[in-house]
Amino acid sequence: MDTNTLRKLAKICWEKDKILVVARAYGMIGYVRIVTKSHEIIEGKPDNEVKDLRLTNPWPELLKFCEIQDLNNMDKETHSHTPYIVILLNLLKQWKESHNGKSPETRKEKEEFTNLIKKAALNITEQKNFQEALQNVFHCWTPPEIPEPVQEILQDKRVDNITKDSSDFWIMAAALKLFVKSEGCLPLIGSVPDMEADTDRYVKLQSLYVFYF
Repeated sequence: MDTNTLRKLAKICWEKDKILVVARAYGMIGYVRIVTKSHEIIEGKPDNEVKDLRLTNPWPELLKFCEIQDLNNMDKETHSHTPYIVILLNLLKQWKESHNGKSPETRKEKEEFTNLIKKAALNITEQKNFQEALQNVFHCWTPPEIPEPVQEILQDKRVDNITKDSSDFWIMAAALKLFVKSEGCLPLIGSVPDMEADTDRYVKLQSLYVFYF
């Protein structure tokens, strides 16, 4: 198809809100071009998944599960396989009790809390779970954020103007915006990262994150 005819066809498709796919091949090379007002792609498995452990705002069931884990009365094996989420929440509770219910805020307080983790370990150089706690300690004072690309989608005018012709993508985005307005954050992904832990407690943690509402 010659360029002028292709432009006319593209204009008609644009006005009728129809997707036009233009493909050309030149021997071993070629291209595919999509002409459309909106083309949404949902990446089901993003390369850089943001961890949202909700440690700054844990729900009652998660707190209860962590509180029954007494780090001071465990044998070495159990102590070394306590999930770092449990370690952080228990130490954070201990910290808040002596700091008017506040999480570490200043640089000095964050260093003190980090030292609290080291002191709670039996042997920090051998216990991988406590090393993981140190690596993820920032979750104790960093609330989950909404990534900028997601914010751009939620601010799009199509989110606030849902019609019978809206695509599934914008309908889901509108529902997400209502959720964020109500809860102040994105929904939990419903999974926990890999960590040093015994099977029973890791599975229990997974179930808590999956079935949290």
